[in-house]
Amino acid sequence: MPKVGAKIINGVLNANTEIPNVQIQYSTDGEQWLVYDANKKPAVTGSVWVRTSNFDQKNPRFGQVSKVQ
Repeated sequence: MPKVGAKIINGVLNANTEIPNVQIQYSTDGEQWLVYDANKKPAVTGSVWVRTSNFDQKNPRFGQVSKVQ
């Protein structure tokens, strides 16, 4: 799984990955993961964790978790 490139700009999470059609997920607490939507970039405060994920619910795979501040 590819890594996520992410940056918080003016309180908004901006994230991408070099491979299209890979799901990006983010978490504000490191436990509950939400799907990142580039069309509705989430407002965040403090640290955020990001990772990539495949779409397979039965055999999920995740990329490296990175902390963004």
